[in-house]
Amino acid sequence: TTVIPAVAKAVSESIDEICRSKARTACQEAVNGHFSAVAETFNYYQANYASLPDDVRKEYDIVYEEYQKTGFSNNPRITSLMLRACAKIAGIELQQPPATVEQTQPTSKNDAPALNKLEGLIYALEHCENPNTTDFKDYDSAGATNSDCANYVSQVLYSMGMPMWVADDLQRSGWIYKDGKASTSWKGDQSLYYSLVGKENKYNNYETSAYYGEAHKIHLTDSYEFKPMDLVFVRYKGDNSFGHVMIV
Repeated sequence: TTVIPAVAKAVSESIDEICRSKARTACQEAVNGHFSAVAETFNYYQANYASLPDDVRKEYDIVYEEYQKTGFSNNPRITSLMLRACAKIAGIELQQPPATVEQTQPTSKNDAPALNKLEGLIYALEHCENPNTTDFKDYDSAGATNSDCANYVSQVLYSMGMPMWVADDLQRSGWIYKDGKASTSWKGDQSLYYSLVGKENKYNNYETSAYYGEAHKIHLTDSYEFKPMDLVFVRYKGDNSFGHVMIV
C-alpha cells in the first residue's frame, strides 16, 4: 500500500525536475540564437499537461491563452511570453531597468554593469511588432516612417540593464529618455553609434558589432558572424552617417 504513493511521488518529482531543466536549457539556447529548445519545452509541457506542477501549468496557460488569440505560433510576442515563462519556471530572476540616472558620461569599463541578454531578448521579441507606447514614444507614428529603430534599440539596451546618463539639463548631452523626450543619442542612429562604439566609455565591453557600408551589400550571412543581441549599423549609399540600426 505504500509502494504506489512512493512511486507517484518519485514520478512527480521527476516531472518537476524535467520541467525546470528544460526551461533553463530553453533560456540558455535562446540567448545563443537557438529557439528550437523553447518550442520543444512547450511541446513537452503540452504532452504532460495533466502532470505539470501548478506553477508550470499556470505559465503554460498564460502562453496558450495568448496563442489562442493570435492564431499562429511564430508571433515574436508568443516567443517572448514563452521565454519569460521559462525564466520563471527555471527560477531565473529577470531584472528591472535601472531606476537611477547617472550624472556623468561613462568613461571606465571596470565598473560596467553586466547586461542581461535574456531580458533584452525577451523585450526585443515582445516589442519588435508591438511598440511599447506605454513607456516610450513611437517615432514611426509621430509623422515619419522607419524612424523608430534607434529608439527601439535603446529600449532593448535599457531593458538589459544599461543605465541612462545625462551630463546636465540638456538632454542632447546624454543617453536618456525622460518625460516623453529622448536625447539625440537615444533616438538617432549616428549618435547612438558614437555613444556605444565611437567613443571610449564603459559600455564598449558590450559585444557590439558595427557593420556599415552600402545598404544593398549588407546581407545576414554566416560570413558576418552575427551573435544574438549584436547591433548592426547601416550606412546607406551616398550618406555620410548611419541611417539605420538593427539588433540581431
